[in-house]
Parts: sequence; C-alpha cells; structure tokens
Amino acid sequence: MLILRSSLRSLQLHRQLIVNCTRRTIRSIGTVSDNSVTIGDITVENPPIGTAPHLIPRLPLRLDFQNIESSIPPCHLSHLRWMLQKDLVLQQDFLLLGLPNLARERRQLILLYASLLGREIEYVSLSKDTSEADLKQRKEVTNNGTIYTNQAPVRAAINGRLLVLDGLEKAERNVLPTLNNLLENRELPLDDGTMLLSVHPDFRVAALGTVEYDGRIALDPPLRSRFQARLASPVDVGDMFVTASAMSNGLLDTATLKYLMKTVGGVSGGVSLDLIHNAVRYLEQYQDNITPRAALNAHGIGLGGEMIETDDIVAPFEVKTVTAPKMNRSSYIETTTTKAIGDLILAGFESGNSAVALVGPKGCYKSTVAKDIVDKAGVFSELFSLHPDITARDLLQSRGTDERGNTIWRDTPLTRAARSGKYVIMDGIDKLRSDTMSSLAMLLERGWA
Repeated sequence: MLILRSSLRSLQLHRQLIVNCTRRTIRSIGTVSDNSVTIGDITVENPPIGTAPHLIPRLPLRLDFQNIESSIPPCHLSHLRWMLQKDLVLQQDFLLLGLPNLARERRQLILLYASLLGREIEYVSLSKDTSEADLKQRKEVTNNGTIYTNQAPVRAAINGRLLVLDGLEKAERNVLPTLNNLLENRELPLDDGTMLLSVHPDFRVAALGTVEYDGRIALDPPLRSRFQARLASPVDVGDMFVTASAMSNGLLDTATLKYLMKTVGGVSGGVSLDLIHNAVRYLEQYQDNITPRAALNAHGIGLGGEMIETDDIVAPFEVKTVTAPKMNRSSYIETTTTKAIGDLILAGFESGNSAVALVGPKGCYKSTVAKDIVDKAGVFSELFSLHPDITARDLLQSRGTDERGNTIWRDTPLTRAARSGKYVIMDGIDKLRSDTMSSLAMLLERGWA
C-alpha cells in the first residue's frame, strides 16, 4: 500500500516558474557571459533559451549556488559537462546508463542539466504498455469530427526541446521502428496523414537505460547504436560525505554523518544521492526519536532490504495532527502499535517525502490504519484500488466518451488527489508490474506527470 500526499498540487507544479533558470545559475561551475555558458572546459555560444517555463525543470531548493562544487559531486559535474558537449556542441543524442538502483540519480542528472541551462524538456516513461500512438499522435473524437493530438516526441521535435526517454530498455519491439526512424532520420509518418520532416535544429533525445548487475545491457543493438552513451557509476563515499554535509542543515555531528556514509558505501549496486540527502534531512529532524540506521532503512537504504519498524522508535514522536470532527470515526480504536505506525508515516511526510509505503501481511487492516492517519491530518483522501492488469496510462487517466460521443479523459483517484491537494491511498501497489510502477517515478520525485 502506498500513501501519497499531493499537498502542493504536484501535477501542476511544473506550471509554476519556481526557479530562475537563466545563465547566471551556472556561474559557479564555469565562466558565464550574456550569450554563452561554460561547464568545465566546454563553452557554448548563444545556447537555446526556453520560452515555456512550465517545461523547464525546477532546480533543487537546497542547491547551494555559492558553493556549488561541494553541493554537486565531481562525477556529476563531469556528467553535466559531457551532456553539454553532446547536446549543444556535437548536437548528438545521448544515453546515460547505470545500475537499476541508480535510476533515480540518472533522472535527477538529466533534470539538473535542463534546469541549469533553462532547457525545455518533454518526458516519456517507457513501459510495455507504450504504443506507437503514445510516441506520435492520439486520435480524438470531438464535435462529430476527428482530431489528432501530438504526443511528447512530436512536440519536442517541432519546438526544439530535449526529449527524455526514461527506461529505454523497456521499449517493446513494436515501437522500435518509430524510435529508430526519429533518431536516425529525424522524420516520422504521422497518423493524420502528414509527415514530420523538418525537425527543429535544437531537438535532441536524452535516453536513460539500465545496465544489469552482471554487466548486460538489455537494449536492441540498432537502437543502442543511435546514441552516444556514458556510464553513470555510483558516487564515491568521500564525495557523498561532502555533498551530504553541504546539502544538510548542519544538525548532525561528523561522526553520525561518517557512519551513514560508511553504511551506504556497503550497499550493493549503489544508492541514489538524492535518497541519501532525504535520509540525512529525515534524521536531522528526528534524531531524538530514531537511530541513524533506522533513518536509512526508512528510505530503502538498508543493507539487507530492511524497512523501518515500530521497534526502531527510541522516543515518542511529536508530530502535528489536526483531527477534523466530521472525519472522526468512533468505531476505530487506536492502539499503541497503530499510533506508532501513524507517527512514523506522518514523520515521513513532514520531512518532505511525498509518498510513504505501508507494508504488511494480508488482513492486518493496513487500509484502516492509513485512513485514520489521513483523518488525523485533517485532509480528505481518495482510495485507489489497484490490480495486476492496470496499465501505466490507467494510473493517471482513463479514456471514455461524453453524452455527445466525444472522447474524453477521466482523472483517476491519483490524478484527482494530485490536482486538489488531497491524500491518495493506493491499495495493492505491490500487484503492479515493475515497469508500470516506475511510470510514477517523476510524479513522486518531482511532481511531474
């Protein structure tokens, strides 16, 4: 079960110009003038300037621009330099590869690059459900007529944006010809009978792929040959320590930080730097209530896949709750255990996480406990019951028709909650396929969908 909080209307966050993404944001990385940008030894004159702020990713709020070299590890700065070179100097499509554990880190790298340069992006999370229509055009019926709506790859090609293809190895064979045609020939036959021939010169494709733990790359060879590839390895433990110190609030002593980094360094397959920062901030806020190891377990960084449990609480939490009278249910009786579970979940939300997973055997009243937790927060909730056949698209919207026969898209409980700032209880999330679940990554991490 997943409890998701969308208190900032996460589906619409990308419509707000939260951060100024002009060239001066890169001043600490290299030299900057009004018409050029430099990262390392790569300089680009007159880089493209985005005109659609809602398509430019927002920068991490805790990024220290006065000392950006300590906020971003050297290996990430090297990746940013490489992406700048491929994108705007050599004008080549590029591919970031890495271990499965580091998929989040690769997404953050691409978004950081786009944020620093003010680059507009179009994002596609590939899965087994992705069809040709998702990559080209969707047919809609309106006013007794037919229209075709351009999808992300076509919009990016026309407007000169950076197209991000997340999970390239998940692309099914039926969509490979479409991807190959777009990548190699820069053209696409569209469903409305036209031909996309003249793509914008600033159009580029940035793909994210996975290298298996045995070193195998599960990519179609012709598709792989379309990209310039780079391996994004785990960040060195020493660099983790430096960046975690820079991104924290300074409330943890050096010994505790060293313990955290040493533990993280022993995790097989590496850990996303963003997860480490979240764990550090979580521990800073609740260091009197939980142990350092429990803070790592709460963010999925345990050495053996451990999760945080009620036994990990060393002192009672003081979390803020607001119980609305109309939400009270006299039939619910709180116990010591359910209160401890509720405190852990609310603490996870208060520390900045947008989603918390509640795991347990069948019949242990997870849904009831989750509903009570939401009631304590004084916010209405949506219940989304999941099943194995649900697709990535069905998680956000389902297609239907109105009384006039026009095709419409109906919001799911997840989308309704995200738009209105409610909580959503996603019951049975363990039933979803892994590629379907990964399609929620951008929504949970950045508030995009």
